[in-house]
Formats: sequence, C-alpha cells, structure tokens
Amino acid sequence: MRLLRGRERYRGWGVGGDVLTVDDATRAGAEACWIARELGHEVIFFVNPLQVSTGMPYFFSALDAHIEARTPEVVSWNGEAFDLRERSEVRRFRRAAKAVLMKMMADDALAAAHELGRIVSSTAATMPDFSAPISVSQLRELHALGVRIENHGWSHVEISALDDDAFARHIRDGVDWLRREIEAEATLYAVPFGLTEVVADRLPLLDDVYFLADESRPPGQVAPRAWNRIDITTELQER
Repeated sequence: MRLLRGRERYRGWGVGGDVLTVDDATRAGAEACWIARELGHEVIFFVNPLQVSTGMPYFFSALDAHIEARTPEVVSWNGEAFDLRERSEVRRFRRAAKAVLMKMMADDALAAAHELGRIVSSTAATMPDFSAPISVSQLRELHALGVRIENHGWSHVEISALDDDAFARHIRDGVDWLRREIEAEATLYAVPFGLTEVVADRLPLLDDVYFLADESRPPGQVAPRAWNRIDITTELQER
C-alpha cells in the first residue's frame, strides 16, 4: 500500500513532492483522508456539496450496486446486448451506462441508475455503507483534522454537458457552500470524472489550478492551469 510504505510523506499542494488527493464525498473517501492524516500525510479532499448537504447518493454508487445484484445473464440496453456472465461484458455495460448518465444532472442520473437497476432485475440491490455520502458534520471534522477541503463542483456532472452559465454556478455554488458551511476557502478544483479540460474562456472562473485524472495522459501539467493525476485506487484495493 503506497500510502503506508512510501519513503516520503505526501506533501501539500505547492510545497513540492508527491501530493495525495481524494475525490467524491463518500464514507470511503473520508476514511482514506482519516488514514492519511493519522500517518502524517497531507491530503486534499475534493467534495461535491450537493451530496454532502442532501445525502443524495452518487449515481455511480447506485449503478454499481444494481450491477452487482444483477440476475439476468443477458440484457439489452440502448440498442446493445450485453452478456453479463462475462466480466469484460459487465465492465462494458458499466462504461456504456456511465457514459450516458454522467452527462445528466445529479437527480436525473440517479433516477436513470435506478431504472437501469430494474432492467438488470436487481430489486434487492443495496448500496454498501462505504459508498454513502458523508454528512456536513463529518466534513467539518475532517477539516478540523487538517484535511484540505476543496471544490469538486456543486454536483458530480460531466462539465462538457454544462453551458457557460451552468458551469459558472457549478463552480461558484461549490466555493460559496464550502466557505459558508465548512469555513474552507476552496481555491482548487477537480473536474468530475477527471477527463475534460476547462476551456480557455472559463478559466477566469477558477481561482487557481484544476486537476484531471485521465489515464490516457501523462501525469503533471498537461494544459494551461491543468494538472493530471495518477489514479492509485486500483493499486490500493489490490494490496
């Protein structure tokens, strides 16, 4: 587990050295931040205030729960057939569904995930506790512990689906909520899903740099004010 075995501690942004970030305001994300702080690491937690303030689950958490509880061997959706007996086909189904749902607003995406649940006949699906959103009080505790709380946008939506006004609200509402509820001055931004660059005429809406998490790009600075991160989630899960 790199978090435990690395010779160097993760540092704060702008200090130099490796930086540890955690995305999405789930209990699993919060636990990762707790562990990091207990071990003396600096960590940045990018959160979506909509999920924290309302308790609304992330659509991908619901989607994963439904897929895990699937019952039919083959399903048809969006003009394609998927043989869910094959893990590769399960992954393809999830990618196809996510590609559509990620461009919806949060409530519509969650409803669509549950509709997909009915297609795969997973009526008994329950989301695991670790995928549930954290509360405002839990986020305040993390902030008091020294976790740097930053903006992941108001909700977890693909930014290419937002017009200029909607993107401005996406950024501003996240920053304002974190300042008001957590007393955190959020200046950094992580793009939901980590794939889409912020276009040049929207950069003035950001106070500082922003972060991607795109495995097809090299780590480090990849565009004006854009830094790409290495996703170590799978590596940590396998250790």
